[in-house]
Amino acid sequence: MRIIAFDSAAVETIFALSRGTRIVGTHSFVSYPPEVANIAKVGDAFNLNIEKVVALKPDLFYTFFDGPLADLEKLGVKVLYMKTPETLDQVYERIQLWGRITEEAELSEKVVATMKLRVDALNQRLASVDKGPRVFHDVGDLWTPGLNTFQGQLYTMLKAQNIASDVQGWGQLSAETIVKRDPQVVIEAYPGGVQTFKSQAAFQSVTAVREGRVYDINADLVDLTGPRIVDGLETLYSLLYGEGR
Repeated sequence: MRIIAFDSAAVETIFALSRGTRIVGTHSFVSYPPEVANIAKVGDAFNLNIEKVVALKPDLFYTFFDGPLADLEKLGVKVLYMKTPETLDQVYERIQLWGRITEEAELSEKVVATMKLRVDALNQRLASVDKGPRVFHDVGDLWTPGLNTFQGQLYTMLKAQNIASDVQGWGQLSAETIVKRDPQVVIEAYPGGVQTFKSQAAFQSVTAVREGRVYDINADLVDLTGPRIVDGLETLYSLLYGEGR
């Protein structure tokens, strides 16, 4: 009944299950939905105000990292620690878990079923695609996800050719490498990224710049492993394949 959800995706999921009023605390980086502005903040993403947590008297404290576990358990706080989902199937399972925790199992099944239908619809639209466009996903300073990241998997699902396919985890590509690999689409996941990329002299020969296909995206849609991840997939599809630009 009184949950501290120290994770943005968990907060979004609980609200999607109509149980947002059960969240009594979260971290200061949570920004969606708008109602979170009225929820107590007990720290930032990796720092925790233990005293404030105890004062809120939570029935459950949920976290995606193990740093505060020992301190919280010493104080008798019930803690659920789970790592961030790494695949779309794990996102579905996590939503279903929150359905059981919040007594909204039936609604969680409906949320997951709707997400799967939307993914199936995307797959049908991609059925005739053999190979999608070359893409560079920039999260700032030319850092980008490789194939084995969650974001990398999204591009694989969309049949896009990630120019960072040889990167394990996250890596920083050089301007020279980007020019050589010549992305046809650039996705910028940080504020101001589009203009920064387009204004650099080194990238003027890149196909994405020449054809005006450097786009920004709300990073939360492709970073947070909650119900909006399908919004992210649909947005990426539209940008990659020229629909809804």
